[in-house]
Amino acid sequence: FDSTSWLKEVTVPTLIVAAQEDQLTPVSGALQLYEGIVGARLAILGPAGHWLMVEQPELYVNTVGGFLGEITAEL
Repeated sequence: FDSTSWLKEVTVPTLIVAAQEDQLTPVSGALQLYEGIVGARLAILGPAGHWLMVEQPELYVNTVGGFLGEITAEL
């Protein structure tokens, strides 16, 4: 199922998080999302694989929390 054509319809603040060493969901997929969603932000974090939230919890929480803080401040 390819939803790439729908990406341009996303109008909410979007953070795409990818792990540098993820072999199940490679960075290339995150790049496609980033390129397709206008205004999206991309964070490639690591070193970590598919279990980014477990392998680098502080980095993950800081990245997502920072993004949420920024968009909340913009409301």
